[in-house]
This record gives sequence, C-alpha cells and structure tokens, in this order.
Amino acid sequence: MNKHNAKEFILLIQAFVEGKTIQYYNKDSSKWNDTSDSVFNEFYQYRIKPEPKPPQYRPWKIEEVPVGALMQWKNVNLPSLILGRDESSIQYTGRTTIRSCSLEDIFNNAEHSTDNGQTWKPCGVLISSEE
Repeated sequence: MNKHNAKEFILLIQAFVEGKTIQYYNKDSSKWNDTSDSVFNEFYQYRIKPEPKPPQYRPWKIEEVPVGALMQWKNVNLPSLILGRDESSIQYTGRTTIRSCSLEDIFNNAEHSTDNGQTWKPCGVLISSEE
C-alpha cells in the first residue's frame, strides 16, 4: 500500500470489518473471486462484492394468466382462485362473489401460487434475474 491507493484500501478494510464480501481479480481466469483473507496485496485488484440485483418482472399478458392458480392480495392472507380472463382483466373468487381486476392491479398488489399455496410469486413474468 502507498499513499496513492490508501483511500481505496481504507474502503475495503471498512467493508471487511462490516462483514461484506471482498473479491480479488484473477487475471488468469478473468474472474472476480471471493476472499476471506484480511491481507491485501497492492499488486492485485480488489473490490467489494456487488449486491445482487432483485429479479425484474413485467405484468402478465392476458394469455399468460394461469387460470386455476391461487392468488392473494399482498396485504391480505386470504387465497382466491383465478377463474378466468377476458381482454384486459382476470376474474377470481371473492368471499361471496366473483370479482374482477386489471392485470396492472394484480401485478402491483397481488401474488400467485401454482403449487397450492406452498410458494407465492409475483403476478408477472420474470424478465431478468441475477444469480
């Protein structure tokens, strides 16, 4: 370390103290690798491991609505059955009646399950995921 790169190393050391993952660049494999080593070598390039981006979804197209799946509003833990769809909305079971809502409303405010309520997913199609 020298006074020219000391600021960079201070940020890395602070991140290390905070429990963040530090990575070094392996020139042979052209990849970033995690390190648990607290000794930094000035001949390597280091960085704080980037946080993964959350998956991105888009609303369902009407033909993609999983008729027969369960849905529930995010603020109410009461599953309903998706009964059908028309040009711009879906129909689902309410407490005592059949209800209807827009694809945008269900995308923003509900989740669905295709495994009888074991797992709940957004009411949309995954368009990007960083894993």
